[in-house]
Amino acid sequence: MTASNWLFIVYFMSLKIKYLYINGKKRRGYSLLELLIALFILNVGLLGFAEAQLVALRSMQSAYSRTLTQLKLISLDEDKQISGQKS
Repeated sequence: MTASNWLFIVYFMSLKIKYLYINGKKRRGYSLLELLIALFILNVGLLGFAEAQLVALRSMQSAYSRTLTQLKLISLDEDKQISGQKS
């Protein structure tokens, strides 16, 4: 999520008093629809964050396996050089 999205959420959630007119009477508080929309936006952001974490984890595992493979190849090459064989 971008900074502007977070600012919107913080502003939206920080509204202390909102007056609604229901049947001609002044009511304080949030409507259920407003809360559901805020929760939906928050959930979308959290799902995006979780997806980013999964992508980072997959990339890290891939880099780790490539590093191990490279180290094994270097070790095999060094063993060949020690025994006098050409690479």
